Amino acid sequence: AAILGFVHPSRPPMMRNRVIKIALRSRRHTAPIPGDWHLKTRSTYSLSPFFELVRSWGDLNTMSLETLQRKAIFLITIATFWRPTSDIGRLQYRVLRLRLTLGPMITLKGLDILSREPKEARYKVSNLGMTSLKNLDPVKTLWIF
Repeated sequence: AAILGFVHPSRPPMMRNRVIKIALRSRRHTAPIPGDWHLKTRSTYSLSPFFELVRSWGDLNTMSLETLQRKAIFLITIATFWRPTSDIGRLQYRVLRLRLTLGPMITLKGLDILSREPKEARYKVSNLGMTSLKNLDPVKTLWIF
């Protein structure tokens, strides 16, 4: 932009152009996809200690309501990678949609979560499916809660 003003001093500043503003604004909302180099240089963390902590709280069917709530929030936070305070802290029951299959028996298929007041400009939607880990499944934990 500074070079354009130097080369063409009679033209208006570049940021007055509506098309350029739209392009820069849309670029701001896109997330870059990490390449191999990014993946090799980033630290990775094991979630095993967190899962061991959750397992130590006991079985889904025997834990207290408060512990069940803590477990559901904890597992949803890990599954969605949402911020614990600003995103998970604002969740309300009305934005949770359990996916069920109706028939002779009701079958739980998954969970859709919508962030109504995100910290960023766009809404977040997370679609969680069922896992084979019965005691560590965020969808089943929320269903029981």
